[in-house]
Amino acid sequence: MRFYTAILAAAVMFSVSGSRIQALDEGTTQDRPLYVVYAKDEDKAHVQIDGIPAVSLETAMQQNHLNKKVRVQATVEDVCRVKGCWVVLTDGERSIRVTFKDYGFFVPKDIAGKTIVAEGVITETVVSEADARHYAEDAGASEEEIMKIVGDKKELSMVAEAVLIPQS
Repeated sequence: MRFYTAILAAAVMFSVSGSRIQALDEGTTQDRPLYVVYAKDEDKAHVQIDGIPAVSLETAMQQNHLNKKVRVQATVEDVCRVKGCWVVLTDGERSIRVTFKDYGFFVPKDIAGKTIVAEGVITETVVSEADARHYAEDAGASEEEIMKIVGDKKELSMVAEAVLIPQS
């Protein structure tokens, strides 16, 4: 129990740009990945590394997981190049846009290609044409590509309370 208290204390202590937490199996010395936790400051202390398994993107997007908190592990396909205020996660077959709770934190802009863990709620949303064009602009799309975006679109998206990025 003291071990988990120490992890939570470390999360709070390093809350300026991300918390570095190394999770160890109790009773062993085998290391797990070192993560940087991105979340609103008041939410960082509640992020657990162990005990909440991450599911695949395919599983997370199933109907029985919608509107419930889920932890998903997937690869970053794209990231907002302006602020790091959203990412698109993919498993190679499906993708989902992840924004961050209350616009309360951002992730590094150079994480495309990394496999991360995002914890939040997946819902079905309608992305307006204007928002879709804004996302495309933030992703560095050409003016021609942006103008091809027409109409609103239904899609699944996630509002994440926390993002865990493994350190290399």
